[in-house]
Amino acid sequence: MKKILIVPLLGLGYEGITSVIYNYSNNLDKKTDLKLDFITFNETNQEIIDRFEKIGKIYTIHKRNKDTMKYLKEIFLILLRNKYDVIHIHGNSGTMLMETLLAKMVRIKKIIVHCHSTKCNYPTLNKILTPMMKMIATNFIACSNDAGKWLYKENYLVLNNAIDLNKFKFNKFTREEYRRKLGIKDEFVIGHIGHFTNVKNHEFLIEVFKEVCKMHSKTKLLLVSDGPLLETIKNKVYELDLQDSVIFLGRRNDVDKLYQVMDCFVFPSKWEGLGMVLIEAQASGLPCFASKAVPKEANVTGLVKYLSLEETSRTWAIKILETNINLRHMIKDNVIEEIRDSGYDIKNNVDVLKKIYME
Repeated sequence: MKKILIVPLLGLGYEGITSVIYNYSNNLDKKTDLKLDFITFNETNQEIIDRFEKIGKIYTIHKRNKDTMKYLKEIFLILLRNKYDVIHIHGNSGTMLMETLLAKMVRIKKIIVHCHSTKCNYPTLNKILTPMMKMIATNFIACSNDAGKWLYKENYLVLNNAIDLNKFKFNKFTREEYRRKLGIKDEFVIGHIGHFTNVKNHEFLIEVFKEVCKMHSKTKLLLVSDGPLLETIKNKVYELDLQDSVIFLGRRNDVDKLYQVMDCFVFPSKWEGLGMVLIEAQASGLPCFASKAVPKEANVTGLVKYLSLEETSRTWAIKILETNINLRHMIKDNVIEEIRDSGYDIKNNVDVLKKIYME
């Protein structure tokens, strides 16, 4: 039996990387010749821990960027005591060198680094550390070609942020049920799912929505998730007198149902490795509007329109309102097949990752 340690450098949360890890791990768990363990931090929500404990053992340690020395000591002891065959590190920069060095010290044979973005918060440090990280790691994975070229330049494998496609397939009965629960009648519903951080660009999204409301009064905006900038965005909503039109839904474990409520999906990120929620939104048949900072690879159905963040919020609003609000239910019949053919079905991709672990 192969013993695998999975190390998400952000810990386990409600962001896209955790969803990717869960989707793959939950399907890998059905492969009885693998034992999966996970690292997370002591601020992790118990609901998330409970989900992952059904798959493998959870080690809760100090947060990486708050108490780095304690974090490194704790992760080193975990590696030393458990004699893993594989370590799989999920991050977005050359700072993954720290974990690769520890894995090398305890003689782990397979050291996988997995890039989930096309930028990072420490570009100078990334430039210094990446060459050494590449010398030590044995396998290089990226969520998209853009992410791979950005961090590794060459010699990497793209492992798609795959999902359970049938879970997101459009269902008119779910749409009616959830719109009723949310008190939505015949309004045009714009949706967004993303952690409230600078990169997701909620502030610009609110400005776009303000312009939409000027042109179309019967409109609602659904915002799903939470994060450090949540209160800032709530304050902006009140400042612009949009509180009756914006619905903050917080963390949810039924996002597949919430896509059904929406009429379009807006994703104005400042950068992304891929944008997993765009794949999910397309699986639900939603017209999507994304910034040009989001990789073109995310547009696997033709449902995504790309707009520059240099365009005005009014320009974004005009494009969004070109969505035919009466045809939400008339999605392309082959949308699920198109996404599957593009390589985003978890049932197919999980075998690729298992092969990497087992080689």
